[in-house]
Amino acid sequence: MSSPISLIEELKKGGYDSCLMTSYSINFAFYEEYLLRKMQIAGVTNHLLFVDNRMLKAAIQNFPPKFAGYAYGIAPMKCNQAFHPKVYMLLGKKKGLLVVGSHNMTLSGFGSNLEVTNVIRFDEKSNEEDLSIFKDAFHAFEVWLNDYGQSSPQIVREMLGKAKALAPWIKKKPKLPSSNSFLFSSYSNKECLWRSLQTHLPKTVDKTYGVSAFFDNSGQFVSSLSELSVAKPIIAIQPKSVCLSTTILHSDTVKFVDIKSIQPDGMSKFTTYAHAKALVFLANQETFFISGSANFSSNAWLKTGSNTNAEAMLLLRNGDAKEAIVSTNFLHMEASEEVLEVNSKELSEGSTDTTHIELVFVELQLNQSLEIELMDSQRGCQPFYKDEFGDYYQIEHTLENQVIIISEQLLDCGRLLYLLRNEELIATVVTHNVPSLEKLCESSEERQLRQAVSSLSTDYPQFDLLFNCIEKLTPQLRRPVGASEKYIPQTHDDTDERDSLIVSIVQENDASTKSGRRVISSDGLNLILDMFLHTIPSIQTGSNSLYREDHLGRNEEELVGTDDEDTAESPSISPEQVEYVHKKLTKILNKLEKVYVSNSDNEANKMSFLLMAFVVIHNLSRHEFIVGSHEIKVQPTLDNANKAKPIVDDKHLKKLREISFVCFFNEKESPIQILNDSENIYNSNEYTQLLAYVSWLLFKLGISYSDAPRLSKSVKECEIIHQANAQMLFLMQRLDGDEKAFKTAESLFEEDSPNALEWLYRSISETELLLYEDRPLYSGYQLVKSKCGGFNGFCFVDKKRNNSPSVQLATVGSSLIFSRKSLDIAF
Repeated sequence: MSSPISLIEELKKGGYDSCLMTSYSINFAFYEEYLLRKMQIAGVTNHLLFVDNRMLKAAIQNFPPKFAGYAYGIAPMKCNQAFHPKVYMLLGKKKGLLVVGSHNMTLSGFGSNLEVTNVIRFDEKSNEEDLSIFKDAFHAFEVWLNDYGQSSPQIVREMLGKAKALAPWIKKKPKLPSSNSFLFSSYSNKECLWRSLQTHLPKTVDKTYGVSAFFDNSGQFVSSLSELSVAKPIIAIQPKSVCLSTTILHSDTVKFVDIKSIQPDGMSKFTTYAHAKALVFLANQETFFISGSANFSSNAWLKTGSNTNAEAMLLLRNGDAKEAIVSTNFLHMEASEEVLEVNSKELSEGSTDTTHIELVFVELQLNQSLEIELMDSQRGCQPFYKDEFGDYYQIEHTLENQVIIISEQLLDCGRLLYLLRNEELIATVVTHNVPSLEKLCESSEERQLRQAVSSLSTDYPQFDLLFNCIEKLTPQLRRPVGASEKYIPQTHDDTDERDSLIVSIVQENDASTKSGRRVISSDGLNLILDMFLHTIPSIQTGSNSLYREDHLGRNEEELVGTDDEDTAESPSISPEQVEYVHKKLTKILNKLEKVYVSNSDNEANKMSFLLMAFVVIHNLSRHEFIVGSHEIKVQPTLDNANKAKPIVDDKHLKKLREISFVCFFNEKESPIQILNDSENIYNSNEYTQLLAYVSWLLFKLGISYSDAPRLSKSVKECEIIHQANAQMLFLMQRLDGDEKAFKTAESLFEEDSPNALEWLYRSISETELLLYEDRPLYSGYQLVKSKCGGFNGFCFVDKKRNNSPSVQLATVGSSLIFSRKSLDIAF
């Protein structure tokens, strides 16, 4: 109740990426058209709303949102009582802003109401003592989502996790907990709010002051205040609007006074609704100021488990508390007019539904149809949109096993869907567009990388930005590790310090992937891999319908008549740019080789670095340039491209092949089949992807099975032929033995060309004939297997050059020699 706090002015300072908000009620028109827009302009992109489920249903029916699930994530909080906290967190890379108050996400809450709000700022350089409060607040969001947000889409949990990743300071352990301020929150498995507060208060206090808009009929919390205080508590209320029974008013345990004496100057004494909730305790030399969302009711303060409200209160002590008391005029209550009569109202905090209409939350993935699973109460429903006049019109769809399926092309991002049965509205469907929300919660590094990758398909490919991003995110050489050191899953606690972008494997990355295996890459490498492996299609074809723009940033007016435009020429780059790309690729490959040769870092990070080199080179190789008299034009690779040369030179492909088989793959360690419950690097999405990309590399280099070299061939020529055949057999055995790896390779080759897919199928077929029908397809070779597990799978042996008791295998890299007695010869 001090001078108004301007959230907008705070936003103008910048430096924030995420905004987490909780509210009991919400006005979507105010949030979307004003607050959300202001935050977007200020650069805040990752937005999450936690709203009481009952009030959310009512708000959606009254003022339907336009961008829910597209420009921000929303989580319905299903609390048996009321989900009532009002906590707003702005989080940035180096700072944070925490707002704990009594105001809901409405225009009146942010404007005309009489509210009490506390603001705490965090900066790594200036006030690290408040870190513990921010950690407590973020933990409260996590617990609330776990306790009350079970029906929330998975992307909401990912966005909450991303907010923490975008503000790395919140993971640190506080050096010293704050001594003058504490955050109290209530949820289903915690002691009551009053008990939590009492641990910070003396057994008795001299004086108590309070303000509240709601009192339950039991009056138990008012009695608790009276028992704590030596003097009769003084509580300020608004007689015309307070929910207070006359029994409590005349109980003589507390003194109720009119709140108008403490209202700020300039605020109407007659039209303003007093919605504030706060307490002041004075005891000996100590002063306490508590404010937040909790009204003076048993549900808010005294109950536990499923019977309690979810609330949040902030406690200030001594100096901070005194400042708050002065700014809110609380001590003026002493001279305030006593209230003897009120307009008694009956109110129950969130105990009844405001509407019978159900809320359904679904996710829309990239390039997939929307699926809505019908519950028993929704059987027979059909999907509809609403037009601008509020009339329903049906959407084309199919129904399979009580699942409504709607094509992605028929969906309008951000709009609500409605399920009707016999013209009766049964449920409202909120769709969370996963690709859109993932893009909004990117870090600055991700945005730059996305911009660079997107530019490869434009007239102005930003190779410099691309390689700058890659250099920032790829590993820095660290101390050498023992040759026998293996990948060991680790977790980070709050004390971990990251000394480079290559860090120990974080189990939080063990996420679902296309291969179905866990991710083990460190943060920087995983960012690059995720950008190239999973998000490229949405960049090249997507649009920003939130602002009614296409993927080139053109709005509807600018697109008028574009159907008649001439097709733009292929983008062009200079010879200097081609040389720049070649130098950068050479640098990446040299660095990769150095990582292996120096035996630095762990196996998982080295493998991820190798995969990163593959995905970058693969993406660049999808473009070719045409040499002209003055310029080099870039265009997508086509079978009939005239005088086209790839941006990626053959020397880079050959170097990548050499590193892969000399430094990483080998017959002794690389398994044929992967055990899904194993904890090694092979049971990972990265290794699965790597098998596919290395197979693609052999195709690009024109490598296939061939006969053993004739006796007239030189030693060097024999080595080249043996290695090519060994690498083919090595990879095809592993693709044939691992369905997930084969499907990954099949998808990769299908994107390349029909010739690529034909090469893959032919190679697998020939390998199966070798392995399962013992057919010697390639003259001069025998197929052998180790009797004692000396190597995995089958290997080729040159029959003409191996007549002694010792047999030299045709291997992918390093030479392997075994006793003939230790081998099983297939043919």
